[in-house]
Amino acid sequence: MSPSQSPKLIDGILLTKFDTIDDKVGAALSMVYISGAPVMFIGRGQSYTDLKKLNVKAIVKAT
Repeated sequence: MSPSQSPKLIDGILLTKFDTIDDKVGAALSMVYISGAPVMFIGRGQSYTDLKKLNVKAIVKAT
């Protein structure tokens, strides 16, 4: 659906259930590496208001 010359199949990644960071960081890195798409939002709760923009510095500090 991308109008670029080399379209990607995935424009961005939304990770849910990201309230525990430990084992999910590796999965997130793998998804970014394989798809070339960035992680845009993470879900840290049960509702839409719990979706937050990914803050890489906070995740690095927490690990």
